[in-house]
Amino acid sequence: MKKWYFCTNFMAMTQSSSDDSSQNITLVRKGTVQMGSKDWTVGATEWDSYPVNTYSNFGSHTSTCLGTSASCSELFFSEYIEGSSNNKGFEIYNPSGSTVNLSGYTVYLSGNGGSFTNSFTLFGSLASGDVFKVTTDQADVTIQSQADTAFGFPSVAHFNGDDALILFNGTD
Repeated sequence: MKKWYFCTNFMAMTQSSSDDSSQNITLVRKGTVQMGSKDWTVGATEWDSYPVNTYSNFGSHTSTCLGTSASCSELFFSEYIEGSSNNKGFEIYNPSGSTVNLSGYTVYLSGNGGSFTNSFTLFGSLASGDVFKVTTDQADVTIQSQADTAFGFPSVAHFNGDDALILFNGTD
């Protein structure tokens, strides 16, 4: 059975902000967040927004909940980079107190309101407090040097502000 862990449409996440879009910005999950939210109104408060082409946080997420409670046990998206051109990427954070086998996790990209879908099954394991980083293979070398994997077009890393990223665990 597949378990839906987290879905986010990053445009919806920032609709309460002054720019009404997540296009051409970097979103970094606040360190106080314990898990992903399926509620857009809650999710919009869980991110710090940075200017286009900000990569300084990529690969270095931290959280105050690391292994401290049961609610800190599920992987979640911790960064979303929507830079210029193909400078795009995201990271998935492990807030649990244990290493997680990633082989059952899949990331889906639902583009343009569901008109197309791309997917990627994660691999390896993710240590407690670590992040799994995905970028495009055309991204700036600064981003690619941090990545666990980099994809050519089309892929889950080729998104813009109106696409949803979904993290699943399971086999359905």
